[in-house]
Amino acid sequence: MVLGLIPNFYEKKDYRLLAVIPLILLIASFAIIFVKGIPTGIELRGGLRITVQSAEPVDVDLLRERFSSFSKDLSVRGFENPTGSGIEIEMSNNEALEIASEKLFALEASEKDLISAELNASYFAEQAKNDSSLASQAYAAQQSADAMRAKVYSDAKDLLALIGSSAALPSDVHGAVKLARDEFTAAKGRYREQLLVVVKQVAPNAAVSLREVGSVLSQFFFIKTREFVLYSFILSAIVVLIVFRSLGPSFAVIFGAATDVIVTLGAMSLFAIPLNLATVATLLMLIGFSLDTDMLLTIRVLKRSEDSPAARAFDAFKTGAMMNVTSVVAFGILAIFGMLLQIEVYYTIGLVAVIGSIVDLFATWCANAAIVLWWVERKKN
Repeated sequence: MVLGLIPNFYEKKDYRLLAVIPLILLIASFAIIFVKGIPTGIELRGGLRITVQSAEPVDVDLLRERFSSFSKDLSVRGFENPTGSGIEIEMSNNEALEIASEKLFALEASEKDLISAELNASYFAEQAKNDSSLASQAYAAQQSADAMRAKVYSDAKDLLALIGSSAALPSDVHGAVKLARDEFTAAKGRYREQLLVVVKQVAPNAAVSLREVGSVLSQFFFIKTREFVLYSFILSAIVVLIVFRSLGPSFAVIFGAATDVIVTLGAMSLFAIPLNLATVATLLMLIGFSLDTDMLLTIRVLKRSEDSPAARAFDAFKTGAMMNVTSVVAFGILAIFGMLLQIEVYYTIGLVAVIGSIVDLFATWCANAAIVLWWVERKKN
């Protein structure tokens, strides 16, 4: 076995220098993320994805040229698989329609407030008929409803102007909101039809699918993604503290998991791998995998008493390193499978998992091991 030929590097006096490797990777990752940022998929930034599947070759350059007038943020890539060839187009949403979508969202929220205000005004008006002392409250409620009604009507009119609609608004404010909603839906449909016409001009016999993520939904996904990652670290920290009841080993475990995620994000930034729902799920999986190897090391060193701490750490390394290697092989096969069949989700999940497994090898068995062994020495002294 290859691992049996490796000498126990934890028995050397300068074993703490092993922590330099993940620290360098961590600093480099922060620098790369700061300079380049992390690319995001349409789920987190919003946009349109058009997939064109055809049994005949499709002119990628011509499609890119035709779609360049619709969006500056444009990505067009061709692919081939056993069922034929195709093109995947990613582009930003139409700016006017995005603004209109946000205004429609606000308009519908304002209409709900208006309905509440109208009900409130109606209630006080009825009560004031029997109790004259409520007349002032009824008047104030009616004034508030009238002001809100005028604002909602004005917002509906502005929305129609934004999408270029010449439809005449009805006098009823709720009818005006309904018309604005219908006109927005129609404008969105016309824009999609324009995109499909361009595709059909270049690939008339192709099957076309279109997926859209609006800015409101993408912001929701982005916020929830951050919350999921944050909650996973908080819950992990609580569990680790309960298990070890000591700050040193607990810090080592959480540091290893955090390093795994941050360095993987740095690699994603370097290689332009987008952060989307699939890669976020992979990162959460990597947190769990990193905690597995970190706990394996820490429990083996702290909870057992046979041999020396360095020997126990190296014994854990042989087990954990084999776990890392098998993960790299398994997810490497998935990445190759996704690349050959042009299945982007498989490819990105496999690639990110491979990167994370390699990073975990250094984060756990260099940084984490050095911290835990130093903690054991400190406790003895």
